[in-house]
Amino acid sequence: MTTQLFKRSGRYFVGLLISKALNLILFVIVAKLLIPADFGSIIYYSTIITLVTVIADFGTIQWYQKHTTFLANKTKVLHSMLSARIVTFGISFLVVGLYLLVSQRFSLPLSLLLLFTLIPEALLSIFDGYYLEKKQPLRISIKQITRSIILVVCVAIFYSNLSLEIFALAAFVSATLNTLWFVPWKYFKSFLFDIKQAIKTLKQSSQYALLITTSYAYSRGDSLIIENTIGSAALGIYSAGYRYLEGLSLLPTALAQNLFHISAKKGSLSAGQLAKITAVMAGLGILAGAALFLSSDLLTTILLGPQYSQAGTIVRIFSAVIVLFFVNAPLSTVVQSSDLLKKFIPWGIANTLANLALNILLIPMYGVVAAAFVMLATEVCGLILNLIFVKKIYTK
Repeated sequence: MTTQLFKRSGRYFVGLLISKALNLILFVIVAKLLIPADFGSIIYYSTIITLVTVIADFGTIQWYQKHTTFLANKTKVLHSMLSARIVTFGISFLVVGLYLLVSQRFSLPLSLLLLFTLIPEALLSIFDGYYLEKKQPLRISIKQITRSIILVVCVAIFYSNLSLEIFALAAFVSATLNTLWFVPWKYFKSFLFDIKQAIKTLKQSSQYALLITTSYAYSRGDSLIIENTIGSAALGIYSAGYRYLEGLSLLPTALAQNLFHISAKKGSLSAGQLAKITAVMAGLGILAGAALFLSSDLLTTILLGPQYSQAGTIVRIFSAVIVLFFVNAPLSTVVQSSDLLKKFIPWGIANTLANLALNILLIPMYGVVAAAFVMLATEVCGLILNLIFVKKIYTK
């Protein structure tokens, strides 16, 4: 089982790695073409789309994987997930529309484009769980690669006139084209929206929603705080370092997504197998962290320009964070798919609140470097929590 898990995760990782390599090329081009403030605006725009999509998924992806393990009628489970996602999409569309109207952060055409981009993004996101349960993670990788290729091509075409508006349009086109082949449209032929089933599904998925929203607030809350306290230029510099952390976290992400539906089945993952997986991930994490630390100046000041020199310090701090990402991936997946999830959630929320509070307190005083140290500190706390709950799971 362990070997097959790493094989599937490896294939998924390779696909994601290709996508991330293309994104890295895109990131370098955009960062070099634009000043940090404009680059930060693009990051903020993208973060809003991702944040809304993650929250509106409301844990239904994990709910689907969990329920297909013991329910024979998978089509019915899929339709329940779709009904639930329609409800959350409607709510998120209205909430984001109101925020954009009140804040006037973007122009009206750009705000409308953001709202319409949420439609294909919702479809692309929700069916990740479908392909993971079918043990077809490669299809998700291809989706990511296709998205990256389209974005790179669009940026290359408008190289000399690149702007937030052009990037936003490229993101919409990329997401829309991907839905044409990624979404299994055959399931919509027999689909009927069921509000009662949608509400029932959302109630059952709420524990996953709370945990995932908390996790995302933990990983992206710093970016939102930086944007709204010390500005887009600072966010551009921080994001220059964060892109590399995000890229190297692809392997633990791939493993976690492929491990979830396995660990969700009681008795399918022994303590010995988990220890073996964690040990391998720790070794890989140390190698990744060392590589990131040694190449920090090359990846920032030399590659992007002297205006991003402060990002080198951030990358060096993140070299320790990435080790913890690797170790935490299998441990947190086992906890999140277990019956102890409800007991774990308050602790996860507390760790996230501590992260956000420290960021709000320290970023205005010490800048973006503080955000990197805060992530390191709370990631250590997360590891301690995961170890405590994993011990409880295997000593029940």
